[in-house]
Parts: sequence; structure tokens; C-alpha cells
Amino acid sequence: MQKTSAIFLSVGDHSYFLDYCINNLIDKVDLFINFYGSDLNQYENIKKAAKYFSEYKTTKFPALKKIYNISGINEYSNVFVYDDDCIVDSGNLLDLIHLMNKYNIQIISPSHSTKAKYSHPIMLTHSGTHLFRYTNFIEMNFPMFSKDSLKKYMEVYDGNLYGWGNDWWYLNAINARENNVCAIVDKICVINPHNYQKKAPNDSIDNFLSRDLRHEQWKQTRNNNKLYEWQHKNLEFIYE
Repeated sequence: MQKTSAIFLSVGDHSYFLDYCINNLIDKVDLFINFYGSDLNQYENIKKAAKYFSEYKTTKFPALKKIYNISGINEYSNVFVYDDDCIVDSGNLLDLIHLMNKYNIQIISPSHSTKAKYSHPIMLTHSGTHLFRYTNFIEMNFPMFSKDSLKKYMEVYDGNLYGWGNDWWYLNAINARENNVCAIVDKICVINPHNYQKKAPNDSIDNFLSRDLRHEQWKQTRNNNKLYEWQHKNLEFIYE
């Protein structure tokens, strides 16, 4: 049966999440993998697991832009665009697909654990009996896009923004500031490990472009494209 959901990863020689996908998700979703590493054994293993395989020495969103129109990923109803160091702490990622489809959510994410790195408090797990919460912000680490929302982003994204600000750009593209189009699911939680907690502590986005330069790159992109940033907030809690 043809799968309707895909996962896109840009991976190096060590990836927690790729192993998880191969062991737990590959029967339900297709894997689109960009490889930027150098380990030949990993190269062969990844190539076997991938529905589509590419080799670009770049970060996640630039690599996705390069393959978006040529790989077939633009035909999938749902596309996970995850960092390769994601660790699933609780819940089932496949439930995100069901919620996205049922509630017509454009971008959805698991919540983030306090056990490791986090940048935005709104992404942290909120306790309660709610099914999910609509928010006006979804961080770029672990978003899943609907077909339409990814198309809207890829149509305006130039492929040159390495990291910082990609979340603001796709949120602008779908007009997420005050509309119920993005959601965080607190019953599904992932860990974003610190560098020292990773299999390869030196495998970092800083190897592609420093933090300061990524920030400067975003400021220039924001000004050139007239993009906006806003205060993070929960818009509505949805209960079963």
C-alpha cells in the first residue's frame, strides 16, 4: 500500500532518530534522507533504508529545498522534517499524523522535554487533560508539515537560510500569528540532546555556520523578505 506520510532527515555518521525510524516507523512512513557524513558503512545502511537518498553537505532545510521538487516528497500528505538527534521520550509520533488530518492542522510538533536542551518555553510539555494546544509558534527542530503548508514554505524559501529563523519564515508563510493552524501535542514528548549528550558531540550545526553568523543571516533574510517575529502564546486548548 502506498504510504501517505514521509520523514525527511539530514544525517551525519551518527543519528539517534534514523535508528528509531528504521526500527519503529519505516513500515508506516517513507524515509527521505540527505547524508552529509563520511562513514561508508553508514552510507550503505542509510541508502538501503531511504525511499530517496541525497548527498548535500548542508543543513536540514537547505537540503530539503534541493530535493523538494525532484524527489516526490511534495506529493505526501504529511512530512516530518526532524533533526537527526531527536529522541522520543513518550508517546507515539504516528499519532501526530492522525491529529493533523482530523483537525486540519498545518504544522504540528511534539512537546520538548526539560531533560535536555530547549530554547523556547512554549515548546515544553504542559500538563493537563487536553488533546493538544493551538499555538502561534512551532520551533524548527521537530515540525511536521501538511502538504499545503510545506508547499507554501518551499515556494518562498530561498534555500540559503541555514538554521536560525526557518521557523519564523514558515510561520509567516502560513500566517500563524493569530490563526489556529499550528499545534503542540503534550502527550508526545521528545528530547533535544545537548551536544555533550550525543553520540558525536562535535556533530553540530556550528560546523556549517557559526551561531553568530546564522543569527546575522536571519536578520538579513527577515529584512529582505519583510518577515515578522511575535510573542509566543498558546491560542486554544483542545479537549476530547
